[in-house]
Amino acid sequence: MSNSSLIYKLYYDWWKNIDKSILLLIILLFSLGLFFSLVSTSLIASDKLDTNSYYFFFKHLFYIWIAIFFVIFFFINKPSQLI
Repeated sequence: MSNSSLIYKLYYDWWKNIDKSILLLIILLFSLGLFFSLVSTSLIASDKLDTNSYYFFFKHLFYIWIAIFFVIFFFINKPSQLI
């Protein structure tokens, strides 16, 4: 039970101290970028490059996952631990 309360405490501290408006904007920008890479002219470009029709979408999705990892990493760690 102590382990779950520790996780809850860490999550609660993280949620209490995070700037929710910036987090919402980051998620919104990720979502918009992913949406526009899906509906843009990537189908035309993929025909010319002879690649998968969703190649640019999956490439963008891969970079979003890397960015989410870094966002979570920097949000969880305190600034004194990063230096």
